[in-house]
Amino acid sequence: MQLVFFIPAAWAQPSRGNEGMWMPEQLDELYVDMRHEGLRLTQQAIYAPGQEGLYRTVLRLNGGECSASLVSSNGLVLTNHHCLIEVLEEAGMRDWPQGYWATSASEELPLYGLTATMLLRSEEVTSKVVGPGYEDRAGMESRKAQLIAEATEGTDYLAEIKSFYGGNEFRLFVYRVFRDIRLAGLPPLELARWQDGPGAPDWPRYQADFAFLRLYVGPDSSAAEFDETNIPLPAASFLPISTTPKQQGDFALVMGYPGKTFRYASTAALQHVGAEEIPLKAEILEQKAHWMEQFQGEQLKRDARLASQWMDLWRSARYYRNQLHLIRRFDIMGKKQEQELAFQQWVLQQPERKQLYGHVLPELQQLYADFKDEARYVNLLYRKLLAAEAASLSLPFLLRLKPVMHATVHERTIQMAAEELNTDLEAHFEQFHYEQDLEIFYRGLLAFYQEVSPPLRPPVFNDIMAHKSTRKGNTPEEKLRLWVEYAYSRSLLTHPEQAASFVKAPDLEQISQDPLFDFMDQLVGHYRSEIALEEARFSFRLEELDRLYQQGLMLMDGKNPYPDANSTLRISYGKVAGYEPRDAVTYLAFSHLSGMIRSSHAPFSIPLPIQQAWENRLTARGEQHEELVVCFLTNHDISAGNSGSPVLNGRGELIGCVFDANAEAAAGDFAYVAAYQRALCVDIHFILWVTELYGGRRLLDEMLIRP
Repeated sequence: MQLVFFIPAAWAQPSRGNEGMWMPEQLDELYVDMRHEGLRLTQQAIYAPGQEGLYRTVLRLNGGECSASLVSSNGLVLTNHHCLIEVLEEAGMRDWPQGYWATSASEELPLYGLTATMLLRSEEVTSKVVGPGYEDRAGMESRKAQLIAEATEGTDYLAEIKSFYGGNEFRLFVYRVFRDIRLAGLPPLELARWQDGPGAPDWPRYQADFAFLRLYVGPDSSAAEFDETNIPLPAASFLPISTTPKQQGDFALVMGYPGKTFRYASTAALQHVGAEEIPLKAEILEQKAHWMEQFQGEQLKRDARLASQWMDLWRSARYYRNQLHLIRRFDIMGKKQEQELAFQQWVLQQPERKQLYGHVLPELQQLYADFKDEARYVNLLYRKLLAAEAASLSLPFLLRLKPVMHATVHERTIQMAAEELNTDLEAHFEQFHYEQDLEIFYRGLLAFYQEVSPPLRPPVFNDIMAHKSTRKGNTPEEKLRLWVEYAYSRSLLTHPEQAASFVKAPDLEQISQDPLFDFMDQLVGHYRSEIALEEARFSFRLEELDRLYQQGLMLMDGKNPYPDANSTLRISYGKVAGYEPRDAVTYLAFSHLSGMIRSSHAPFSIPLPIQQAWENRLTARGEQHEELVVCFLTNHDISAGNSGSPVLNGRGELIGCVFDANAEAAAGDFAYVAAYQRALCVDIHFILWVTELYGGRRLLDEMLIRP
């Protein structure tokens, strides 16, 4: 089987088909090909700046964590179940593992803290942002702020300016914001996370990973916070639903807000990420999951919330391990080296190019090499030390409370700062486990001591080695262990009662004598004095070199390819398609309810409503059936943030909801591999069927369901 790799447009003809997360503004370049593939909508029906269209049915949740879509004229929204787990916990829904179906508008539950945004318009503002030049960073930020203020003046809109192509282009986005979002329907957790977790297969999957929300606005259509007088959003645009059976090879369209990709990263950047960042992410996630099993094993069997957290840790760890494997398997580094060679050859063809771009790639390599020790320091600090809850809790104390705890500051100011910590304390101790967190902190501290270059090692480690609590230790490992046990036993950061008492009567001397707080205070001080400035210099120069590199790539090709994802609205198009993950294995594009029934075993046993409906062969609305599609595969180019994205047919009708990507798609942050990358989608038939079975008929009645 031939592998088709993503090659930036600077080295090849612009790619079409299922490759690319394209901006709506690029539809002019794509439309003819999309029509050929099976699109039946007009270009204006998809995206007409400042007017109603398909793009206004797609929402961004919580700034880009997930995507969603409007599915009725009454503000009903479809997204993924897994996108709501944290906000459901914060809402105090302890019964959420059983699901929830509101039988009337009054039963729809407010989800405080969840926001959704709808794109109203966007425009390129590069010349207005850059002004005299890229060297004027302060001026650029000031001009951005001015443009945002002008775009939102007299409105309750949200505006953002995002950079594209490494900072060579800037675009202004204006959004309508929704802050009153309520839960309308949620399937049981066991269906939404069916056979999910360590060792779960990529395919087939049988997950009812969906949820229904409703957007509410003020009586004047304003972006109001929750209020009993608010009304459901009268949606001018929403998605009709198609129940026409899908076939392998059918055209499909995905619209959503993918988070962040690095398709144009240099080999120097990829080497750094592969050697430093990804392995540390995978390691700490695996350790956390392992220690949850060790210290909270019995509770994991009883607490669905903890079990979900544990599964997410393993899934994320597996994702990063797989990402490293795929970088090697698909020879992504080798492909990038070939691309950079082509770039250097192009540069050398003209003296002007050599002057502008000849230094870029060699300087990138040297920049990463010079910052290697500091990068290790920063990664160990953020990835390992701050992975411990007690260490991360110290930061709001340091950043919010300590600066105001002085005799010259009014007592009420100090108290207000202390009160702001209550939310942090509640969230911290809700998921804090003493022995588990101690182990995480110790491992992080040991790694920091052993792996940070000795000239950069903070002096506070000398204090630890000489501390009275470490006298019985004979090796650095033993001394660090003894000190951590001492510090955890005496810190208010590890004892909820002491922390709560301190917040009521904050005292600078008390917190300064806290061993964990004092350690983090000294460590943060060392970082600020010895590392932060170098890190800022590194980042500043890296941004400039990346900008020049991508500028050169676009000049070489003469046109813009699709930009890296950055939580702005993107369009991907492709087909319903299976794939061959390895030799002699073929995955078909559809999974079925019959397969779900056969795969039923503890702890994933088929719920009674599903079993009874299967035995009676009933679909939604009481129709007879012999089989039911649960999930399906497409070859769309997606990324994190696309969870909850609508999957549409050529007529713009909803046929499914993206909930995941296959294992091979982990390489998609850096390269697109057409033969292997797949999006996993919940089929709309299964969504309707589960909704009907669990009491969501009122939601079905307001949707526009087409045969």
